[in-house]
Amino acid sequence: MNAPIETLLPRLQRVREIRSGQFLASCPGPLHIHGDRHPSLSVAVGDDGRVLLHCWAGCEVAAVVAALGLTLGDLFPPRRDGAHHRRPQPMTPPWRDLVRLLLFEARVLVEIWRDRDAGQPLTPETLAREHEAFVTIERIRGACRGHV
Repeated sequence: MNAPIETLLPRLQRVREIRSGQFLASCPGPLHIHGDRHPSLSVAVGDDGRVLLHCWAGCEVAAVVAALGLTLGDLFPPRRDGAHHRRPQPMTPPWRDLVRLLLFEARVLVEIWRDRDAGQPLTPETLAREHEAFVTIERIRGACRGHV
């Protein structure tokens, strides 16, 4: 049976070993909808053989693991006694904050679209803000994927 790190590493892109048992890779998580150009996922092997993950951009471990087609249980080695590890409880995204941010970005888009419908010319700054709102909404959608 493979160690958890041997299951995980082949699924990642741009993996680079920075120290023995410590790696840096591109994060497949939801905050990297345009790709992770500067690898931000730290991967290490814990003393007990479990895989430790940390995305420096803020992706939750559960979201990173799900994006790789794995479960949180796949980060743990099999127990010697043959029993299964207790399945870690998934982390719940801060729903209230996500909904507030989603509503705020939706209001921004409504205001921009009202101006456009009224015939007002849109400035480059307004177009950039419209794009930023779409990107933020897509990130929220990615963070919620698999939780609803």
